[in-house]
Amino acid sequence: SQDPIQNGDRISVYVSALFAPVIPFVPLDPIQIESAASRTIVGEISIEVTAVPGGWGGAGGGSYSMDLEITPSPETYSALGEIITYTYTLHNSGTNNLTSPYSVSDDTVSGINCSGATSPLVPGASTTCTGTYAITQFDLDFGSLTNTATATAGTTTTPPASATIVATQNPQLSLEKTPSTTIAFNQGQGVTYTYTLENSGNVTLNSPFSVTDDVIASVNCSGAASSITPGASTTCTASYSITN
Repeated sequence: SQDPIQNGDRISVYVSALFAPVIPFVPLDPIQIESAASRTIVGEISIEVTAVPGGWGGAGGGSYSMDLEITPSPETYSALGEIITYTYTLHNSGTNNLTSPYSVSDDTVSGINCSGATSPLVPGASTTCTGTYAITQFDLDFGSLTNTATATAGTTTTPPASATIVATQNPQLSLEKTPSTTIAFNQGQGVTYTYTLENSGNVTLNSPFSVTDDVIASVNCSGAASSITPGASTTCTASYSITN
C-alpha cells in the first residue's frame, strides 16, 4: 500500500490462469494453474567483518589508517627570522603495513623532508618527517603562529593536525631630540627641534604618535609614518623662540 516502495517492504506476486487442454478423443476439464512468488526489498545490509591480523601483511583485508602529530621546537619565538623546527610523527594506527612514498602537506611550512622515514611502517609503529620555518614580522605582530598539516603514505591520508607556538612580544620606543642650533645669540631667536622616534622593540608600532615636551607646548607629529617596523624610525617637529 506504500508509494513509493520502501526499503524492507515485502512484495508478493500471484499469477492464476485457466488452462483448457485439447487432446483428440479424450475429454478433459479445464485446469486452474496458480503460481506465487515473494521478495523483500533490501537496499542496505550490515556485515560484521573481523580484521585480518597485521602479520598477514594485508592479505585478505585489514585496515589502513594513520595519525599525525606535530611537534614544534622551540614553542615560543621572539625574533624576526628565528628558525622553528617542526617534527611530524606519522603513526600507523591500522592493521596493515604502510609503505612509502610519505609526504606531509602543511599550510605554513614548505619543503618538508620525509627521506629518512621508515618503510614499511608496521601497525603500531611510528616514523618522522621534518621541516623548518623562519618567523616573519607578521608572526611577531600577530602574537602566535598556528600551522595545520596532513600526512600521506601511499593512498592513506591522516586527519588534519595542528600546532600553535606563541610570540614573546617586546614593544619599545626610543626617542632622540635634535635642535637646529646649539647656540642662541638673541632673544626671540627661533629653534626647530626634531624628535626621532625609533622602534627598538620586536613588534610593529602604529600611529597615532605623540611627544610630550616640558618646555614646548605643542609637538607636531602629523608627518610621522603610520607604522614603524622594528629598527625603523619616524620624526615629529616643534619650534621654540628663545626668551630673555
